[in-house]
Parts: sequence; C-alpha cells; structure tokens
Amino acid sequence: MDFLTFDAQGVYKGYGSAPDYLFSLLPANGDIRIEGAPPTGRVALVDGQIVDLPPLEPEPISYYALRALAYPDRRDYFDAQVKKNSADAALQEEGAAQEQAYFAACEAVKALYPKP
Repeated sequence: MDFLTFDAQGVYKGYGSAPDYLFSLLPANGDIRIEGAPPTGRVALVDGQIVDLPPLEPEPISYYALRALAYPDRRDYFDAQVKKNSADAALQEEGAAQEQAYFAACEAVKALYPKP
C-alpha cells in the first residue's frame, strides 16, 4: 500500500511517482486541506499518514424500505375516514372514494415491491 508522506510542517511530499495534488495538514484543528485533484477513492489519516481504503459496497435496499417510501401518505387515509363519518352525504361519498383510491395505491405498491 502506498502512503502519502509529509514534511515537518505537515506539507505533502509524495504519493506514488508524480502527484498532481497537494495535501496540507492544519495542526490547529487536525483538518486536512486538499488542493488540486485528490486521489480517487476513499482515504483515511492513520498515524499521521493518509492511506487508501477499499471502496464501499452499497447495501441492497430492502423491500420494506422501498415500500415505506412508495406508500401513499397516511393523512389521505385519515382524511377519508373523517369524510366518511361526516353528516354530509356528499362528503361521505367523497370519503369512500378517497378510501378506495388509498387502498388501490397501497395494493399497487405491494405489487411493485412484492415480499421476497
């Protein structure tokens, strides 16, 4: 594994053969300032040296999470219940239609993201 090297002032001195970027350590707060093009991928500061880290592999998204993001807003269901229990017949009909649309949307999400 190649390491970046620094001089006594914390200025980058070498990485590989001929880098086109410059790292400086800022001792006051421990931050790293990158000037120019940094190395590709992930790096970490270990014992005063920057080392390459392996790339992160993305975790697959579960069907639970996909469904949770796709389901219709619950407030639509609650609004439908209020309308269905209203004394106004027109609101009751609107609430029943809204409830059926909510159920249809939920069933479509279940079809789109089935259980494994």
